[in-house]
Amino acid sequence: MTRQINDNGVPLIDGLEVFTSIPVLGEDVISFGNSFTRNTLSGSTISTTLINYSIDAATQAGLPVFKSTNWFSYGTSGVVYTSIGTRVPASDVNTIIISAVVGREAGSSSNSGIFQELNDLIPNNDYTLSLSLTGVTSSVGTISISRVYSVRSQPSDNSITLNQSAVSVHEITSETSKINLDFKPYSPNDIIFINYSSSVDGNLVGISSISINAKNNYDVPVVLNFPSGGNSKVLVRRYDESIPLDDGEPDTI
Repeated sequence: MTRQINDNGVPLIDGLEVFTSIPVLGEDVISFGNSFTRNTLSGSTISTTLINYSIDAATQAGLPVFKSTNWFSYGTSGVVYTSIGTRVPASDVNTIIISAVVGREAGSSSNSGIFQELNDLIPNNDYTLSLSLTGVTSSVGTISISRVYSVRSQPSDNSITLNQSAVSVHEITSETSKINLDFKPYSPNDIIFINYSSSVDGNLVGISSISINAKNNYDVPVVLNFPSGGNSKVLVRRYDESIPLDDGEPDTI
């Protein structure tokens, strides 16, 4: 009869080994690493006037350029959302500060933040974003994370349009220290947007680091340690009982 496992415990047919999945993160795809300097936001803040401020900001920045870019900053101008005024995003050593301005209308907050075009992403692959906050974060606010990506108007046309992904909304308090988000890119050059707003005038959020890594899963066989016999692979899943045992072979593994 066909044996399922040899004398050394090695499976002879498919489906006997039990595997466990181990996540392994790839290199950070953020340009210039996951920390900041005083010059991280050295350029002028883009002033947006449209309801979709993310696409407005990306267009004004001339993105996509299909290569990694540094961080850009933006803020609403008062045409649609309350103007950020002089409280534009600013960077310092290991910190980016994003503030909120609330207008006269109840709950009418400015929207401002930072964005960067990524490069060499694998569409539909798994990525994870990790964002750490500093102790200067105020008690009320919302961080919204989304991506803007390019789509060709026609397969034979060189012109492109910009779309925005679903927005992931994270309510934060002074106790919030980290935000994690898993996503699948739409293109090799998705543009990541991190927006801040608040219902309290003058509130702000401090970001100490941002990283985005490819998220790969590797299957490895489970190994048990038997005090008397050393290590042994677990060979019990999907055991094929339709295959008869050899004469004298025990009916347990």
